[in-house]
This record gives sequence, structure tokens and C-alpha cells, in this order.
Amino acid sequence: MSMSYNRYREGSTPTVIGQVQMQGKIIPASNGWRAQMVRPRVLYVPYEFWQIGKELGEVYGPHGVEVKMDTTLILPKDAVPEWCPKCTAKWQGRGISCEFCGYTLNG
Repeated sequence: MSMSYNRYREGSTPTVIGQVQMQGKIIPASNGWRAQMVRPRVLYVPYEFWQIGKELGEVYGPHGVEVKMDTTLILPKDAVPEWCPKCTAKWQGRGISCEFCGYTLNG
């Protein structure tokens, strides 16, 4: 997260963040960890790239990898999201509730 891989920039290449399971010999490296064997467990796809999330789910889902649509962008604490965290619908207006599913922020 501190390397800003999770920040979306207009026109940038789609980036996803993930969690992996490491096995065998594991050593700390300068930019994270290195392991003898690594397997993806969860992929977090920004809502802006929902098409990629669907494709990743079709490819990796059968192998036990969970693909989650998530806002991987770091927002200020009081910011209203662009996409609903529950149903992934476009957030309408500046309210605290999703008009599509009724999900309420901080509630």
C-alpha cells in the first residue's frame, strides 16, 4: 500500500492488489517478501475496472482464488465513495446511502 500501487490515475494501466499464500523458504526482501512457492488467494479489483474483475473471476475462480470488487483507492476518511461497497453500483449524489441497494456508510 505504501508503494502507491493502489492509487488509480486517469489513463493508467489497470492495477489489482492481492493477498498471497507463501510456502517453503520465505525471506524478507527490499520491496516485500520472496518465497519458494506463492499462490494467489484474494484479488482486489478497483470498481473502475469491473470488466477485468469478471475476467479474473472466470480464470482464477475455479482454482480457489477469490476476486473482490473493492475500492482500492485511498480516500480521505470523510469522502463519499464513487461506487457502493456492497452492490458496486455507481454512487448517486453526495448522500451516505446507496440509492440502489440501501447500503449506508458507517452504519
